[in-house]
Amino acid sequence: MKISKRQLRSIIKEEKAKLLSEQPEQPEQPEHEMYAADQELRKLGQAIEDLAGLANKVAVRMNKMSMKYGELSAVPTYTKRVTNTVEEVSTRFSTALSEMLKEY
Repeated sequence: MKISKRQLRSIIKEEKAKLLSEQPEQPEQPEHEMYAADQELRKLGQAIEDLAGLANKVAVRMNKMSMKYGELSAVPTYTKRVTNTVEEVSTRFSTALSEMLKEY
């Protein structure tokens, strides 16, 4: 039995989406020491965590929908960019908190 490139790509996309949807959510990170000093930092940190979780959910759902509707096939690339950007914001925020702690 022969499988076309298109069919193979579709199978790979389906399996990838299935694996992504089965991944456990990120474990909660311990609170940063700077949160005790400033409740606004805590709120900002929580908002960034919420955004990261939402970006991951959108990416997983978009992958599923792009398999169902071929017209959406290019969109997961953009959702992955958004997810990566949000992860970078989270990392930079955490690094900045650590730097603030050294000065505090």
